[in-house]
Amino acid sequence: DKLRRTEILARVMNGEKVTKRDATLEYGVEEVTITRDLIALREAGIPIYGAKHGIIIQGKIDNAQLSKIASEYIPVKLQSDLMFRQVKPSIVQRQNFFQYLILLSKAIDERKVIHIKYNRLTDDEVHEYELQPLHLNNHDLNWVLFASKRDSETVQTFYLSRIESLRLTQKTFPKRISEKESAKNYDMVFKFESSVANSVLDKIWFENYKIEETRNNALCLSTRQPITNKLASWCISWWDKMEIIQPIELKEHISEMFCSFADKNKLET
Repeated sequence: DKLRRTEILARVMNGEKVTKRDATLEYGVEEVTITRDLIALREAGIPIYGAKHGIIIQGKIDNAQLSKIASEYIPVKLQSDLMFRQVKPSIVQRQNFFQYLILLSKAIDERKVIHIKYNRLTDDEVHEYELQPLHLNNHDLNWVLFASKRDSETVQTFYLSRIESLRLTQKTFPKRISEKESAKNYDMVFKFESSVANSVLDKIWFENYKIEETRNNALCLSTRQPITNKLASWCISWWDKMEIIQPIELKEHISEMFCSFADKNKLET
């Protein structure tokens, strides 16, 4: 019920005309259920009402209440650990972020194609795109959408702060196999120098791993993971303080990354 109520609220806030009948058909419930949804939202402090021409909002909505609603919706819809402390600053500071976060979460979960008007960073001009939304990420309190354009396999990033309008379409797209899902898992062993031992022990690096102390207070971390660019970048971030014991395939992957970067940027290897 909370998911349905949140989506109805987001759609109305996004400027869509949504009648009670529209909602009953979309969600497969009786009109009395939608009426109860609106009552529940009003009891939560949202001034939303049913009218002949469609559901309307009369009055100002408290951003703190929107933050609470979004932080309850997004983790469930996306099966994610994105919580209140990541959602609240965006909704407080940015107009339209509540409905954007809710509608994008719905589109990602239900694999719905979206249409956006986007102010590009490269030329500061507004362009229209039809996108397949794949993932939402929060980095340093900034929200980023990972999506691909129609008929393209290339995944691009779009900052929510630069989206000027957004709507869901009725088109759907097939589920993609992610890099993590498709990659082969390897047994991995990393050896860390004693000078970074505390840094290694202070954080959780993978869902499943084991750390053992070796001679000279060095640490060996063992895990089983797929080889990804993210993992390779993590290895590089340790500079000369970490040695990849195995697998050789990870070393080769990093070498290919470096050579490609060096060639593109005219670096001597």
